[in-house]
Amino acid sequence: MPAKQTKPLEYVSLYLLKVEAKKPESALAAGKHAKKLVADTAVLPGGQLHYLAPPPNPVGWRSFLLPGFGSNLPDFKSKHVSAVLFFPRNGRIFAATFGYGRSLLAEGKLEPDFGLRTALQLCDPETLNAVDYRTIEERTRIGRVQLSDRASVDAFRMDLDTDLLRGMEARSRDPKVCERIAARWASLTVGARVTIKDLPALAAALLKAYTTKKLPRQFAWIDNVQRITDPSTLVALDSELEARLDGNNHTGIRLAIPEIIADSADMDAKLFQPTGNDFDSSVQTYLDARERRVSSTLLAAKNSHKIVLVDPSSGQQRAAFPVYRCLVAEVTYQGQLYLLADGEWFSLNEDFVKQTNRAVNRIPILKHKLPAWIPNEREDKWNLRACKQWTDAACLDKANIPYGGSQSRIEPADFLTRSRILAHVKRRDKNSSGLSHMFSQGAVSAQLIRQERTFRKTLAAKLPSSHSAAAAELRRVTFDPTRWTVAYVVLGADATKPAQDLPFFSKVNLMKHADRLKLMDFRVGIIGI
Repeated sequence: MPAKQTKPLEYVSLYLLKVEAKKPESALAAGKHAKKLVADTAVLPGGQLHYLAPPPNPVGWRSFLLPGFGSNLPDFKSKHVSAVLFFPRNGRIFAATFGYGRSLLAEGKLEPDFGLRTALQLCDPETLNAVDYRTIEERTRIGRVQLSDRASVDAFRMDLDTDLLRGMEARSRDPKVCERIAARWASLTVGARVTIKDLPALAAALLKAYTTKKLPRQFAWIDNVQRITDPSTLVALDSELEARLDGNNHTGIRLAIPEIIADSADMDAKLFQPTGNDFDSSVQTYLDARERRVSSTLLAAKNSHKIVLVDPSSGQQRAAFPVYRCLVAEVTYQGQLYLLADGEWFSLNEDFVKQTNRAVNRIPILKHKLPAWIPNEREDKWNLRACKQWTDAACLDKANIPYGGSQSRIEPADFLTRSRILAHVKRRDKNSSGLSHMFSQGAVSAQLIRQERTFRKTLAAKLPSSHSAAAAELRRVTFDPTRWTVAYVVLGADATKPAQDLPFFSKVNLMKHADRLKLMDFRVGIIGI
């Protein structure tokens, strides 16, 4: 008997259109004049292929090589074919992309979490080998972590409170559906033994996984941040955000590039067009530069205003994102805290919010003799003024101490007081380099002071004679952290409730680092200026 034929392993990239996208053509990106083919109904009922096959173009790097090789250098022309295959299943429309087919799809017509949520349901949670994440903080951090061996999510050392999972790669736990699986938010790539005729059955299995409400136990923390899909809530949240933008109330609102593209670190980001204004994380910069002849700020941010990534060597546009997708905002609406990130609204788990607020409320507000902060005043200038007015304080701003290698330098504090306060200062306005950096810096410095006598002795040598008692304590062989306080000074925060005046995910970071300091037996305090 001949051996049973095994289908080859195919890697298929799939998207799910939103419910309101009733026709494949409605999901095509604007300005893409693709050709159309209708599939054989006996093979793929309802299937449509939309494609672009532009003529070959010379590659950009050929001109660099030309002087060295002259007429002997081949033309090196390349052809960037784009194709997307639409097909229906269970009342929904799926899209499979080929080549550069993703560029043919209108982002707003895709289910934004189809890829990731389906992958989490189908993956073997002990076989992850890569994750993509994005921190939700005052400065967004986008990253990808890969491991040499497959492992569980714990091995990736993600911060389950502030890292929003954006994508992953793993083996499938159900080889009947697929053998391998990868996701990048809306995009799902499966390694499955299928032909084009098998796509509807594969899509049905994927749709079943996507619509399963409860995530596996290992990924339950992801539901601390829930995506909002109710149309009326989305309209209300957009209206609230637009009112704040138009009313110049920009607290908790900023701009951030939403995703990584190849070589994006080398790209220049511009507002509106490749030759436009330089990108800035401050939403005020965008509002000042926008075309003000718009009836709706958010409508323009969704449809016409772009953040453009430009190749600086050629001046060519490499990618573009709607400004709305680049907005990161925290909005409290009807007593519930919501987050806008990557063009989607999320609600934050109420218990998670309450737990965080209770924790930061317990951090003492310290008494001081520090001067007021002048808006837009640089931190280093305020530090000098503060140490002149509060004579108990010795300025250590930029007095970094080498540690752990020639390139590693640690700032022990911005100032140190005779009453054993190690103060770290940061602005919370648009020019801040990140409150989370300050909270981490305070914990790292405290750990070195507690554990490393050499570090303490170097710090003691930087103190003036007026602080000889504190210096003597630092030089001792044994160090008593219970006599010392790590203070976080937030310039621009409400003096009566500085912790509550922070963006939510800054509170999360403050809570975690405060707990870390307490475990090291330091006292912790906060000051709003």
